[in-house]
Amino acid sequence: MFCTGGIRCEKASVYLENKGFNNIYQLNGGILNYLKKTDKKKSLWKGECFVFDNRISLKHGLKVGSYSMCSGCRKPVSRKDKKSKKYEEGVSCPNCHDNLTDHQKSRFRMRQKQINLAKEAGKRHIFQKEY
Repeated sequence: MFCTGGIRCEKASVYLENKGFNNIYQLNGGILNYLKKTDKKKSLWKGECFVFDNRISLKHGLKVGSYSMCSGCRKPVSRKDKKSKKYEEGVSCPNCHDNLTDHQKSRFRMRQKQINLAKEAGKRHIFQKEY
């Protein structure tokens, strides 16, 4: 088994051992350790690893990936998603566009407008994302 940093696998391994499983294997240090230490040319990992912080996703060498986060549903947004008619920066993505109410979209548009105005003024808005 494998997980992002290896901690959940440690816990799951103990649980499985207590349930009588014998052949338990885990990726030492998790996916992040693998991406950090394994040369991309020798790696078996394909794609990006989603992480639970403002970086959203990581690639080999722990370089920040290509995903961002939707302000409407807080799920990862790919470059392909951003080309959708349902994507609106700071408002929605294809995953949540049809589930958000008009009131929610209006609030999110106002927030994004304030963020954009702050950027134009060379300032950082309190709700501006760090990623």
